[in-house]
Amino acid sequence: MKKLLAHLIVALTLAIILFLTTLFFDLFKSMHLTALLLNIDFLIDDNASNIVLEFLIHVGITISLYALLYFIYKKLGDYYYIALICVMFSFLALYPLLIYMAINPVFQFQFMGYICWIIAHILFLVCTHKGIKFMGRRF
Repeated sequence: MKKLLAHLIVALTLAIILFLTTLFFDLFKSMHLTALLLNIDFLIDDNASNIVLEFLIHVGITISLYALLYFIYKKLGDYYYIALICVMFSFLALYPLLIYMAINPVFQFQFMGYICWIIAHILFLVCTHKGIKFMGRRF
């Protein structure tokens, strides 16, 4: 139980790091990165969602990604770095894909937004890697 709680704390921290990084970029440039990160209007009616639900979905996705990468690190170690590269490519595709799927017209492709999205997700993956390495040594 202690091990599971430690992993959940790491994954929650990673979700918060990504959230705060996009929020940081939004404070200086109005790019709506945080809103795009949490946006689920293409899944359910925008009126039926709220920030708590959107953040919980973000946390759930982060936990799933962390668990997958941790599993690969522990059981399929030779493929771990390949998995990280694949995840980064999926993050590269995610920005234009989320904009395309979004119902809200406020989401428009911006080159600067894309660069900031990439920076935020590189930081996220670096922190994920460090968290996985730390937890791998600990447990």
